[in-house]
Amino acid sequence: VAGAASPTAAQSEQPAASPRPKPSISRPYAEATGRLTASPDPAGPDGWPSAASTGVPAGVRLTVRGSIKVTRPGTVVNAMDVRGEIEVVADNVTIRNSRVGNPGGMWGIIQREGYSGLTVQNSEIRGDGVRQMQYGILNQGGMITVRRADISVISNGIQTDHGLIEDSYFHDPKYFPGDHTDMIMSTGGPAAGRSLVVRHN
Repeated sequence: VAGAASPTAAQSEQPAASPRPKPSISRPYAEATGRLTASPDPAGPDGWPSAASTGVPAGVRLTVRGSIKVTRPGTVVNAMDVRGEIEVVADNVTIRNSRVGNPGGMWGIIQREGYSGLTVQNSEIRGDGVRQMQYGILNQGGMITVRRADISVISNGIQTDHGLIEDSYFHDPKYFPGDHTDMIMSTGGPAAGRSLVVRHN
């Protein structure tokens, strides 16, 4: 798919119902933390991001479709329920108000080497806990901005060496044999002239 063209009738299903339900808390996570109910309210007593303040905003209707390959600079992927991956091979792409699930695949969203400027905001990326999904977001390219994302049930929430990650909720990681499990991961630090800022997650 060049850019984020509208899905055909064959690709579309009924828009996803909204508002979205609270994600359930996994039993091992609940037992380990003593949390047997859903996440705190948006600001919560401590002001940290939660399921209620991140992800797809209430009232947004989502269009279901399969994997997307974005090849046009400046493309905006908006209000999609992607059953597969979003592969970004263009600069300055924005993914917002969307849900991505790619269980059995390596990642939900990937920005490939040689491309920069990806922004992911007010979006959800989630595995199913049965089939491995290694990365929520994998950045092989330049700068990336992740803001108000809800990323869960994956082995690695995000891997990037540079960019801005803020106001996001990483929770309920899933371990598969042979994995390492990290929520925000950098393997080398930012390249010359770039920065990595991680705040209020």
